[in-house]
Amino acid sequence: MKITKREIEIIKLIHLTRNEIAKKLYISRATVNTHVSNLCEKFKSKTKIEILIKALRSNIITIQDVDIGFWDEKDVYVDKIVKVEFSKE
Repeated sequence: MKITKREIEIIKLIHLTRNEIAKKLYISRATVNTHVSNLCEKFKSKTKIEILIKALRSNIITIQDVDIGFWDEKDVYVDKIVKVEFSKE
């Protein structure tokens, strides 16, 4: 499967809305839609999260490539996708 550099950029941001991806990459929402549709076909996926999981499992990207969470002021990691929290300790 051939994944373009732009598609990899899209995958790394796929947890965001299509409008947010468009703003971050300075492209139109229609272009984002085209890339996501192409990725759905390539990964035989129906959702953006399936694309992300399959890209991770295929080693196309690593979890470090994807900004899906943050450490809050109490040193608790908050994952924005699956809504889990855990502390550094």
